[in-house]
Amino acid sequence: MFISYIDMLQEINFFYFLIIGAGIISLFLIKYFKSNSKLDYELVVENLKKNDLSILEQIEESKIKKRVFLDGKKDLEPKIYLDVKKYLLDNGLIKDCFKDLVFVEQKEEKILACKVLSKVGTSQTIDYCVTALYDQDSEVKNSAIKALTDNANPKVVDTFIDYIDHCNDEVLLSMLTNAFEKIGYQAFEQLKRVAFEGEEMHRVWATKLLRDIEDDETNDLLLRLLDDHSEQVRIEAIRGLARHINQEKVFNALIEKLNDSNWKVRNQVVTILGELSDRQVCSHLFQLIDDEQRMIRVNVCHALIKSGYEGIKYLIKATEIKESKQEALQALDELDIEFLMKAVQNIYEEDEVTTTEITKQLAGIKGTNETNESLKLMES
Repeated sequence: MFISYIDMLQEINFFYFLIIGAGIISLFLIKYFKSNSKLDYELVVENLKKNDLSILEQIEESKIKKRVFLDGKKDLEPKIYLDVKKYLLDNGLIKDCFKDLVFVEQKEEKILACKVLSKVGTSQTIDYCVTALYDQDSEVKNSAIKALTDNANPKVVDTFIDYIDHCNDEVLLSMLTNAFEKIGYQAFEQLKRVAFEGEEMHRVWATKLLRDIEDDETNDLLLRLLDDHSEQVRIEAIRGLARHINQEKVFNALIEKLNDSNWKVRNQVVTILGELSDRQVCSHLFQLIDDEQRMIRVNVCHALIKSGYEGIKYLIKATEIKESKQEALQALDELDIEFLMKAVQNIYEEDEVTTTEITKQLAGIKGTNETNESLKLMES
């Protein structure tokens, strides 16, 4: 009797243990599935597909609401999604997103909030999204820029332009560069304003972006920027005009900049003119053969080489000028001797005396057996 009583107590304790254990496991599973946003999202979508909008009232997690708003369009029929979207917007989704940006520390929540607010795209939600541009986390800032760019409108462009005034970070400027490149011509008017009115760093940045917008108005703008007081703005304007150098007004404007007071600007023009490999630029390049900056003299010599026989002619002349003799001789010494000899013959073909004299001079410059052999061949 006593033993049976003990056995009964053990059975009761074991029964309670099972109940308690099952309860703990259930709580764990509930917590697990509740934290599994993907599963919860799928469950919500399945109910919505059955046109059961009441499931929306049961959603407690802000993350799931955001996912339904962002991803529901591709997972639901258009009519159902519009009803879902209206319900979420009418029931505080925007307010929840703003609270997440301001009061929640998890960057994942902030990133989702940025996506939702930028997708709504009203002036109010864009203003809310701007909050993320000043977040301490760079990933949140980047996500805000990307989200706003993906849903760009005039309000977004104005927002970015205003943000530039508070942006002295090269990384953020790089992000904004990608954003404006994607936005394109839509941002032209705002970029134009920054190019003429902003701080130098921002004006240089805006000029670089304007280079990628190809139309006559942009060309006229870049031509005006050639007279900017910032040397770097002028350089970026020159680079932007390079692709249109075949236009007479652009070509003439760049030729004028060979007289720029800043040597870096002059050097940029020399580089661009040299890439033309055109004999018509030789006389203009030769203007800088005695420039005070050695780098320019060197670049002029190499630019002349690219212009073929006509350039070689000017390069030979440069050997007679005290300021440029060293650079010219060095450039000639780098040339293939056979090409150089043929160039001399082509240039002075009607003047055998000059041809022979210059060839001997070049032989002295090169000073190789190969040169002497070429000279003997020419004389014969």
